[in-house]
Amino acid sequence: MEVLRVNSEELFDLGSAVSLDEQDCGFQGKSSLKDKIKFKAEGDGFLADCICEAGYTRTFHFRHDPLPFPLSQKDASELHNRCLMLIKRFKFEWTRVYMDNLFVSRRFFQWAYHEKVLMAGVARATARGVPDSVVQTEARSKAELERVVGTLKIARTEDFKLVAVSIYDSKPVHFLSTIHSKVSLIEKYRKVWDNVQKAKKEVQYTRLNVINDYNFNMNGVDIADQLRGNYRFDGPWMRQRKWWWALFLWATGVATVNAYLLYKTQCEQSGIPRDT
Repeated sequence: MEVLRVNSEELFDLGSAVSLDEQDCGFQGKSSLKDKIKFKAEGDGFLADCICEAGYTRTFHFRHDPLPFPLSQKDASELHNRCLMLIKRFKFEWTRVYMDNLFVSRRFFQWAYHEKVLMAGVARATARGVPDSVVQTEARSKAELERVVGTLKIARTEDFKLVAVSIYDSKPVHFLSTIHSKVSLIEKYRKVWDNVQKAKKEVQYTRLNVINDYNFNMNGVDIADQLRGNYRFDGPWMRQRKWWWALFLWATGVATVNAYLLYKTQCEQSGIPRDT
């Protein structure tokens, strides 16, 4: 695992925006370290927190694996200390990291900011440091929902450059970011079906810039999972009763996807046709 991690970090330089999320290493056998996982198609197994960009897994650390050195923040959770260890491996300052609400908290963003790393992500409204001035509660009636839909609240902290945003869509959505210095609405276009004309037509709509950036930069780990799942050499016919066999298959899949993406990038940069 350490060889895979070191080579993945050395062979590919991160861009300006990456994503932080977990990958699932499926395991069918018995182990005290095995996690019950219902939110991943892979099922029960071992979870690893990963830093990915466009499907390339640059660095990772399994949650059952102890940290290799003392906690950098003694008042932080094990999850956040593990993620701080991952971002400290960045070569460049002020890399932008996008993540979901499992990782997002005001204190975590502050610790990362001191490491010269910027972060953004959807946040839970309680116990994660979202300012009370932007917290919105869910509507309890249809009339109240019609009244609050579209409500936008914005706040900015003074201790470090944290922007907090909440907007009421079908439900309230809360967002924390040290990446964005301002919040604005941008115009977007998409094609929708017109029942009258019996054809698709282009319509205009608006979206917050912080949410638009999140949507287009958060999917690095999901792409890695998709590529590893589409081109995996094991399948439902292969039983994984030994923990080391499950980890070996996961590592081989990650290495294969990383090698393919390096090959694809090199061909594009060199103008060489590549095999699909």
